[in-house]
Amino acid sequence: MSITVKDLFQYDSNFDQAKIRRLTGKKDYKKSDIIDLSRLAALNDKDLSIFVAKKEGKSFVNSIKDDNMRTKIADATGIKTENKQNNQSWNIPGNKPMNKSIFTIAQETHGKTFS
Repeated sequence: MSITVKDLFQYDSNFDQAKIRRLTGKKDYKKSDIIDLSRLAALNDKDLSIFVAKKEGKSFVNSIKDDNMRTKIADATGIKTENKQNNQSWNIPGNKPMNKSIFTIAQETHGKTFS
């Protein structure tokens, strides 16, 4: 699915035409013109974001940069979002501490001792 200018007018019949021109990137827009979801997310309009999230789902909610806004929209629409996780896996080279030996790390993670 995608959001069109027609959808914005269904949301609000008095939607600001200057905002529509900014969202479409066109001076002369038609009701069938598609709105870029990232531009909608950048508006940070909570009510509009809830309307769009109900139509688009998780793809729109995950495109919202502001964590607080994303959480509010996800809670209001009941959409489960991707949580940013602090990856502490030892399998990733960047996560290994540089001040410990590999034997100490192996002992801590696997419970093995090496002699």
